[in-house]
Amino acid sequence: MTFLNATLMFGLGAMAIPLVLHLISKREPKTVSFPAVRFLTSSYQSNRSRLQVRRWWLLALRMLAIAAVAVTLARPAISRSLSTTWISIGILVALGVVLLIMAAVAYSRGQAKSLSLGLLGTALLTLVISLFWGGATVARGPTINVDAQAPAAIAIVIDNSPTSAWMTNGESHLQRHIAMAVDLLSRFAPTSRIAILDRSPTPASFSIDMASAISKIESLSTREVAVPIESRLDAAIRLVRTSDLESRHVFVLTDLAESTWAGESNSVRSTLAQAESPVAVTIIDAVKSQGLNRRLGLPRLSDQTPPRESPSPVSMVVSLETFGEVDPAISTAETPITAEMLLYEYDPTRPLIRDGELVLPATRNVDRTSVRLTPGQSAEMVLTIPPLKIGTHHGLVRLVGDDPYTPDDERHFTVRVLPPTRLLVVGSVPDETLRIAQVIAAPAAWDDMNAEFTIDRINFDDLLPTRLDDYAAAVLLDPPGQAFAGSQLIDYASRGGGLLVCLGPAAASMRSDASATAGGLLPTLSRRWRVPDPGTFLQVVRESHPAIAPLELATGGVPWNQFLIQQYWKMETAEEDLILMSYASTEHAALVERIIRRDSSPMKKTEGRVLVLSTPLPALAGDARSWNQLFGSESWPAFYLVRDLVGYVSGRDAQSSTTAVGQPHVVSIDATNANSDANDDATSKRLQLFTPGRTSAVPLTMEPGETEVVIAEVNQSGTYWLRGDDVYSGFSAHLPEQFALFDRIDPSTLDEWFGADQYSLTGNMDDIDFSRGGQSQSILLQSPAMLLALIVFLLEQVLSNRFYRSPASVPRQGMAPA
Repeated sequence: MTFLNATLMFGLGAMAIPLVLHLISKREPKTVSFPAVRFLTSSYQSNRSRLQVRRWWLLALRMLAIAAVAVTLARPAISRSLSTTWISIGILVALGVVLLIMAAVAYSRGQAKSLSLGLLGTALLTLVISLFWGGATVARGPTINVDAQAPAAIAIVIDNSPTSAWMTNGESHLQRHIAMAVDLLSRFAPTSRIAILDRSPTPASFSIDMASAISKIESLSTREVAVPIESRLDAAIRLVRTSDLESRHVFVLTDLAESTWAGESNSVRSTLAQAESPVAVTIIDAVKSQGLNRRLGLPRLSDQTPPRESPSPVSMVVSLETFGEVDPAISTAETPITAEMLLYEYDPTRPLIRDGELVLPATRNVDRTSVRLTPGQSAEMVLTIPPLKIGTHHGLVRLVGDDPYTPDDERHFTVRVLPPTRLLVVGSVPDETLRIAQVIAAPAAWDDMNAEFTIDRINFDDLLPTRLDDYAAAVLLDPPGQAFAGSQLIDYASRGGGLLVCLGPAAASMRSDASATAGGLLPTLSRRWRVPDPGTFLQVVRESHPAIAPLELATGGVPWNQFLIQQYWKMETAEEDLILMSYASTEHAALVERIIRRDSSPMKKTEGRVLVLSTPLPALAGDARSWNQLFGSESWPAFYLVRDLVGYVSGRDAQSSTTAVGQPHVVSIDATNANSDANDDATSKRLQLFTPGRTSAVPLTMEPGETEVVIAEVNQSGTYWLRGDDVYSGFSAHLPEQFALFDRIDPSTLDEWFGADQYSLTGNMDDIDFSRGGQSQSILLQSPAMLLALIVFLLEQVLSNRFYRSPASVPRQGMAPA
């Protein structure tokens, strides 16, 4: 046995207090010679003797009570492995005390001295044996840890996902988690093995000591790129299981948001099921998202590469949501919401680092709008980017005012204003080439010098003598087979040119080996496919492809089923072909991308993009009119489809200037810098990348001939600036909306993650059961010692009331008995 607070055992010295008080208060009785009561002397001496014996028992109880309190405060503990031994010793002590009481009772009643002495001797012998047995057990037994608890293997998983930025009473969820984690560590022995895990990909490992664990906890910040929590839980459970300590605990500090617990739970449950030794999993849910939140949706740019000196609208959805318990008056009141658009000034000398701080270009407010919403409503906001000069421009839209969650109050965007791109439209019907040219150049006229594209229109008879390298892309409307004769088009594509081919009736002149004749430029056309009435329609296969993605962002989606198709060419695609769209209820490809690659130099490869649509556009004349109804009276889907496909194959919109957090991004230098000579440089280019939240630039190097820079780590939303010689570019990153969902999961969902009896859920730190996770090495006897002290005090009260009460037969002073 040992005592966790051994110094308090000096309190046993207080046992002398009742004895001293008794000796001080004890007075020798005065002898008064009074003849009338001499005959009572013998009776008085007998009563006095019995009273002294009983008072000494009262004195002993008082001394024992003080001793019991001192022992209780010292927190006695025994080794669990010796619990049986200590129980046997306790039985011997109890037996000795009982024999001692029996000896005292026999003596007080005047029974035979031999009986009293026998009982007394047996009691003393029993107590001595138990004393020596206990001493030997303490000397030879294992050492009991003197800390608050025995050392344990602990892993604390702190959920610092995006939802941890929610503020409640001036404190974020993460700050609350940090405070609780530090408090949690204070409840374990300093010699415990501690691991701190957050939602980062850092490998799970034990900290050197408790101080380093606390330092790691306090350095945590909200992560927008959060590793799935199931992988962190799995790593935590596996780590604590490697420890040889008997007590193993995994604590999870979380707000139980849907975005955190939306993953797979099979790995966590299977890991717990394979437990060779118990691991206690405790989920601490002590924070809740409460309040009124305004949420700004992702910006939708009508044109990521607008024409120079032309305004461009930006639309986004703003929502008003309530979480948790809110005032009923607030939940029904209409709230004004104001958004403003800011643009960074075009300054190629910034950003820069000055005195250890990031200095960004100045901003100017260019637009502002407001809506009024009640909780649960949403509305679309439209703001306008003013006319800009050629170059890369960055901006943001933010909500005016504060709310509990600020990350969704601000959205960044980037637009690239490029010089006009030269485009060639080839067709046999002038009205069709004119219509397509007008669609591509809208809202400007097709021959406007300030439009995005400088468009030339020719007939297929003029295609052969045309120098295609002067154009970024060519659009072929219902091309005949002879258009692919020779190697003109395949050579153009292999040098990086783009082609949009809309097949129609004229493709009938192509034979089954036409693709071979075209050098592999097109998929093989197997047959002309006629669809029974009412026809079929286009359906998107790859929503995220850059050529299709802008259309998929349309509010309410695209009603392709309203634009019927009666005929198309069935294509035999190759393995390397990418099918972007198909025909509904079939497996027939409608829109196919084929990449034409060629090594142009030892250090550089070029590739051209070829998009093939197997039905004609715009199908306004001749036999083509019976093929589809894409260009009807309400032809806005085909209108935007043509614009997006041309923007993609020309390279103008091939790469988005906006990406999602956590995804790598590619910046095309020659496409964003009109004055850049990157292709002609014979030396490496040194660039600097300025990222949000950092006070230092990341150096990058572009080798000779390279035209793209890959940014592998996009870990935070905001604007990323890329600056160097003849380079001023960048992009914007946003946090996907699904990672900021504050709706709480049903607690029963946790049963699927861990198993109903494999975890505990609590919202209060004081309710945590620290006895789970393996047996402790020691057993605390504080509670039994406190019970013993209470019993002794009660006995002392009973005896003292018996000894000090006044007999009813004693008359009051000054009164004669009746």
